[in-house]
Amino acid sequence: MFVLVGMVTLAGFSVVHVRYRRSLTNIHPNNDCTALVVYGTNLGSSVGLALSNAARSLMFLTPFVMEVLVGLLLGDGCITISTTGASPFFQFNQGVMHIDYIFYVFSILSHYCTHLPSYNHRKNDTDLLQLYTRSLPCFNYLFNLFYVNKIKVIPTIIGFLLTPVSLAFWSMDDGSKAGSGFYLNTHSFTYDEHLLLKDVLLTKFNLECNIHRHKDYYKLYIRANSMAKFRSLVTPYYHSSMLYKLA
Repeated sequence: MFVLVGMVTLAGFSVVHVRYRRSLTNIHPNNDCTALVVYGTNLGSSVGLALSNAARSLMFLTPFVMEVLVGLLLGDGCITISTTGASPFFQFNQGVMHIDYIFYVFSILSHYCTHLPSYNHRKNDTDLLQLYTRSLPCFNYLFNLFYVNKIKVIPTIIGFLLTPVSLAFWSMDDGSKAGSGFYLNTHSFTYDEHLLLKDVLLTKFNLECNIHRHKDYYKLYIRANSMAKFRSLVTPYYHSSMLYKLA
């Protein structure tokens, strides 16, 4: 399987002209950095490693990774259980134009991955980069929260789960500037779930939102008078390639 050719600099290593998912000779550890980091932001990569079931059962989601995954699951990220009944895995897709961003996400989740993001050219002439994690028991908690009968839902405890980190990754993944405000493209959720999200954004972050109807679906609109507050919450966690969304 091929991955996109190019150069991407990550927090812990560089990926240079990677052509095959098993070609790992160009990943170099960074043993010189002595910077203090938030626990869970610099987990070692397990790409290319064969892990036993016992080892996989010991892997866990750090608080930071949990916040990131909550944000991605509110957007386009998904957790799937295979037909074989194995543990769930996380999947995240982005267009090739967002290569810097998906490798940024990969740098956070590489501890849980077997391979680099892979390139997929679809029949409708769209080019995607796809990130898959291993099937791991540690994803069961989020799967049980976000899925009912294999349909993604908003957890009733979303007010507890949602943090500025989550909000940043949610809006990078599935947000867009709209006039003087900002859309969170939450089309897959019900109107009642939008009411819950709107209430959480107001009570927890003091962000005033409207629910806009888009054909048969709905999406959240962060009002212009809340944009300064929104930017202050999410900018510290935005990847530089996505800052255009906040301009």
